[in-house]
Amino acid sequence: MYDVIVTGGGPAGSQAARLLAQEGFQVLMLEKGAPGRSKCCAGAVSGRALQFLRGIQLPACVDLHTVRLAYKGEELTYTSPDPIAKFVVRGKLDEILREAAEKAGAEIRYHTPAADIRPLGDKVEVETSAGKLQARYLIGADGATGISRRLGANRPQRMAIGLEGEIFLPAAREKYQQTALIDPSGVPYGYCWLFPKADRLSVGIVSFSSKPAPLKKHFQRFLQTYGLPQPETLAHPLPALAPGKLVIGGCLLAGDAAALVDRFSGEGIAYALQSGTLAAETIGSALKAGGDIASYQPLVERQIYSQLKITSKLQKAFWFWPQLSHAVLKGRTSLLGQYFDTVAGKQSYEDLGKELKREFAPGRRLKRE
Repeated sequence: MYDVIVTGGGPAGSQAARLLAQEGFQVLMLEKGAPGRSKCCAGAVSGRALQFLRGIQLPACVDLHTVRLAYKGEELTYTSPDPIAKFVVRGKLDEILREAAEKAGAEIRYHTPAADIRPLGDKVEVETSAGKLQARYLIGADGATGISRRLGANRPQRMAIGLEGEIFLPAAREKYQQTALIDPSGVPYGYCWLFPKADRLSVGIVSFSSKPAPLKKHFQRFLQTYGLPQPETLAHPLPALAPGKLVIGGCLLAGDAAALVDRFSGEGIAYALQSGTLAAETIGSALKAGGDIASYQPLVERQIYSQLKITSKLQKAFWFWPQLSHAVLKGRTSLLGQYFDTVAGKQSYEDLGKELKREFAPGRRLKRE
């Protein structure tokens, strides 16, 4: 019997496995794919995410300094003297994080998805194609559509949808060096993006709408507007609703399985790493002291969900009324700096929320008008 089984080898699972293995616990990570499989992801490693990756050598990356926010041909530009984020190829990042977990002592089994998870009193049983496995605890980090997410679900699982592709054009890569482009024009409750990477451009579209949207049509219009070729695309679901429970028997949910995604930007890596860290600390403490793991849910609610609630408000304000939002930002460009300081990890969303309340206080708005 293992001390901990981790389902999923993304940032949340690898982070948890590495930290637990470093403490000397017997950890097994189950990864459904192959060691070098690609992943549909924009690959933004924000300043918030980097604080959980100390000692990890990132793959080839591009520092983000400039963001162009466009709407129907009109652009706002923000440039930061310090890097806002780093852009990496997500598959390469996952590979490095799994290697770090393995080096710390975790066992990894590839091509081995969990087919069923059963909490059984003081242990957890996992059904796989290779047979049944048991552990004292389990961390479910197998994504928005993984089987572990169903453990805590008490309502239908609504998903946001993203499409992402990659363009290998040296001229285009040179044009957008260290520059990200975000354009919500015509996208229902979402936006199109262009992010630079070391050897390619990542382009994509995401919609947080609860109704079906012709994403391919909007995406093609975006590519044509900026003179970019049509790449092959992969679809990726983003969890739009959090499960009711994050602790089910001896199981914890982390990352996308716990719906820990920024509702405004779609960023998930930072919250995956943070929840993986909290899960490892909670289970590590329980294994050492013989306590329970119930404290995990209030930890996540206090440290992560409280921030994500603010991103939900930003999502409704900015992506639902993009024309109005663009006009507001045009007159208050300092707000862009405030937001990207938040992305860079210099302040919390709570700090940003307070600043926005001050900026748009009724008395101040009337005075300006």
